[in-house]
Amino acid sequence: LIVVVGDLSAYEAERDRHVIYIDAALASMQLMLALESLGLQSCPINWPDVEERERAMAQKLSLDYWQRPVMLLATGYAMPEGGVPYSQKKPAELLIKDLS
Repeated sequence: LIVVVGDLSAYEAERDRHVIYIDAALASMQLMLALESLGLQSCPINWPDVEERERAMAQKLSLDYWQRPVMLLATGYAMPEGGVPYSQKKPAELLIKDLS
């Protein structure tokens, strides 16, 4: 399990406080591609911005107050007989309505 941590001290302006999420997502995307090239699979896990959980994670990882967990990445070798999740989409005919 990988914990992706954002560093708020890298952004001086308060308006940039959410940039850690964008940067972490882009870096995680590249990490997931790199893991795949090594034969490892990964699955991003959303980390909710809930104060109680933030404190627990910060304590567990010895994070400083300007560091925030952004997301988790489960990684490992997939089971050979495992499948790939698939979600059937509705056809356009069911979704598009003629309003004329």
